[in-house]
Amino acid sequence: MKRAEEDVDRDTLKTCYFVPRKRRRAHAHPFVPLSESVPEAAEHVALRWEAYQAVYGATKAKLEAVVRESSQATMDSVSQYISEVTPYSHESGRMHLGMVVAGSNIADHARLFSALIARLDADHATVSLSSKDGSTLRMFLKGIILQVIKTYKDFALEDGDENVIVTNSRGTVKNDRRANYDFSVLEDWTLRLAKPRKIVIVVQDADSFDADILAELIRVLHAYSDRIPFVLLLGVATMLTIFNAKLPKSVLRLVEVRRFDIVRVDSSVSRLVDKVILADDTAFTLGPDMARLLYGRFVNCTKSLTTYTSAVHYAHMVHFYSNPLALVLHPDTDRVRGALTPAHYRALRMQPSFMYYVSSVLKHEPARAADLVPRLLEHDAEVFQLLASSRAQLGKLLGNVKAVLRLLEIIARADTYWTTLSGTKSKIELFSDVMTAAFVDSQFYREIPSLLQNLSAAAADKFVDDVLAVFEETSELHQMALAWRAPDPAPRRGDAARPPLSRTISAAVEAFLKASIRSYRNVPFHELFLFDRTELYERAFTTYSRAAVESALNKPHEYLGPIAVPDGEPDRIARQQPLLAIAYSLYRESGTMINVYDFWRAFHQSLHGGAVLQAVDPNREGAQAASDDAARDAAEKKSLAWFYNAIAELKFLGFVKGTVTRRGGGHRHGKESVSVAVLQKLAWEGL
Repeated sequence: MKRAEEDVDRDTLKTCYFVPRKRRRAHAHPFVPLSESVPEAAEHVALRWEAYQAVYGATKAKLEAVVRESSQATMDSVSQYISEVTPYSHESGRMHLGMVVAGSNIADHARLFSALIARLDADHATVSLSSKDGSTLRMFLKGIILQVIKTYKDFALEDGDENVIVTNSRGTVKNDRRANYDFSVLEDWTLRLAKPRKIVIVVQDADSFDADILAELIRVLHAYSDRIPFVLLLGVATMLTIFNAKLPKSVLRLVEVRRFDIVRVDSSVSRLVDKVILADDTAFTLGPDMARLLYGRFVNCTKSLTTYTSAVHYAHMVHFYSNPLALVLHPDTDRVRGALTPAHYRALRMQPSFMYYVSSVLKHEPARAADLVPRLLEHDAEVFQLLASSRAQLGKLLGNVKAVLRLLEIIARADTYWTTLSGTKSKIELFSDVMTAAFVDSQFYREIPSLLQNLSAAAADKFVDDVLAVFEETSELHQMALAWRAPDPAPRRGDAARPPLSRTISAAVEAFLKASIRSYRNVPFHELFLFDRTELYERAFTTYSRAAVESALNKPHEYLGPIAVPDGEPDRIARQQPLLAIAYSLYRESGTMINVYDFWRAFHQSLHGGAVLQAVDPNREGAQAASDDAARDAAEKKSLAWFYNAIAELKFLGFVKGTVTRRGGGHRHGKESVSVAVLQKLAWEGL
C-alpha cells in the first residue's frame, strides 16, 4: 500500500506523460494510393514501393561509397602516422600532434571523426573530447582517465570524489588515494598492459575550445608524454594560421605538428557525377536542372556532402511517392506490363515529352508518322514498346554524356588555355550543359578545334596516351586513338602527305562531339527516368521569408494578440504595436528616399504625440507651461530612443540603408548645398 502511494505521488510530479495509443494495422509499405491522378489498386502501390526500394537501394550504396571515399585517404594517412610515430621525441623534447583540417562544415565532422575513432580503436586506446565535455582542465583530465580505463578492460576505474579504485586484470583491488584527475593513475595503467598501447586523444572541435584550457591540456600531456605514449589529434575547421594564433608560442614549441587535409568536397561531388548520376547501371537519376540546383545550394550554403546525398534521397522519395507512373522503373518488366491499366497508358500519352515526340514526328517525318502515330495513339502495346526503347535511348545518351565529360577533362590537361576556360565551370555545370545540348553554343565548344590543331607533337602524343588510358577498349574513342597511333603506310607515288597528328585529332574529336551531344528533352518519357522538377525541391527546402516578415509587420496583432492599454498612461499607447511595426507602416507610405528627420517626426506623432498634445494647453503660462515643455522633452527623448531601435531593426532586416544626399542651389545659384541624412529603400533580390 505504501509503495502504491509513492507511485501516485511520483506521478503527480511528472512533467510529461506517455499516453498509450491504439495499435494501428501495420502496412507493408508507407506508400498510399494516388487515385486523384491515376486510379491505383494495392498492386500498383506495392510495385511503386518495390521499385523505390530497388532503385534507391542501388543508389544509396553508391552514395555511401562516395562518402566513405571522400575521407578514406585522410584516415589512411592518420592511421599510418599514429602507427609509425614515436609519441615522444627525446632528441627534440616534443610531443607529436596531428592537425586534421576537416573544413568549415561542422555537420560532417562527427561522421569523419566517428569513423576515424572506430578505425583507431583496433590497435590504440582512443579518447574523444569535445568542448562541451567540461569547462575546466580538471574535468577534461578526469574524462581522459575514465574513458581510457573504462573502455579498455585491462583495468577498471570507478569514479569517486577524491579516491580512485584501480582493479587489475587478476581481480585484486588496490585502494588509491590519488585524485581522479591525476595522470599517474594512467601511467600505472600503461605500465601494467600486456600489450603496449598508444593513447590517442582526439579533440573534434578544437576551434570551440577555450584557448587557455587547450594550452594547459597540451602542457600537461607534454609533461607526461615521456612516460605515457600520448598522441594528440586536433580537428580544425578554420585556417591553420588562425588556429595557431590562439595558442601561445611557448605551447607551440612543445609539439611537432603534422597536418592532414581532408579531400576537397568538390572532388567528391565530381565522383558523385561519375558513380551516381552517370553510372552505367543507373535506372533513375537527376536531371540537369536539378543537379545544377543542388550543386548551387551545396556551394553557396551547405558545403556538406551528407546534405547533398540527402537531397538525392529526397528526389527519389518525391518521384516514387507522388508519381503513379514511377512503377515503370520496377526491374520486373513482365509484372509492370501486366499491371498497367488503360488509365496508366492514358497518363503516359499525356506526358509532355510524348506529345512533343508525336508532334516532332508529324512535322519532320510525315511519311513515317502516317503509320506510327495512329499505332501509338490506339495501341497500348506500342506505347509500352516505345517506353522500353526510350529507356535504352536515355541510357545511351547518359553514356555519351559521360564520354564527353571524360574527353573534356583530357582536353583540359592537354592545353593550359582550355584549362583556364574550363576552370570557370564545375563538372556539374558541364554535365547540365551537355545534357541540354547548350554546350554546343558555348565558347568552350567553339574553341576546341583550334586548340587541338595547335597542339605540339609531344602534347598530341600525350593526348593519345590519355585517351587510351581513360576509355575502354570497346569504346569508339579508344578505337580512334589506336588508329591515330597506327604506323604510316609505305608512301606511293602520287599519294598526298599524311596530315599532322594534331589536325587528325581535331577533326575526329569535333565529329565525335557533334554525334554525341544531344538534348535529353528529345527522348520521350524522360520525365519517368530523370527527376528534374526543381519546383518541388525549392518549395520544400527554400524559404521565402519576405512575405512572412511583411505579413507579421503589417498585422502584428495576428501574431501577438490584442494588448490592453491602461487608462491614464499615454506613453503605453506605443505598446499597442511593436515599434518595428509602426516604423514599417510609415516606411510603406514613404518614397524611395526617406528624410530621417521627417521620419522621426512622423514616428513620434504616431507613438504618443497626439496624447501628449491633448494633455498640453497652449494657453497655459508660467510654471504650468514649463511643466508642459518638460513633458514634451521627455516624450521626444523617449520616442527618439525607440525610433533608433526601430531603424536599427529595419536595417537588420534589409529594408533600408543609411546614406547622405546633398540638397541646395549649388554654385550656379550662389548657394551652398547642404548634406541631409536620408534612408534608402532596399529590395530583396530573388526572395
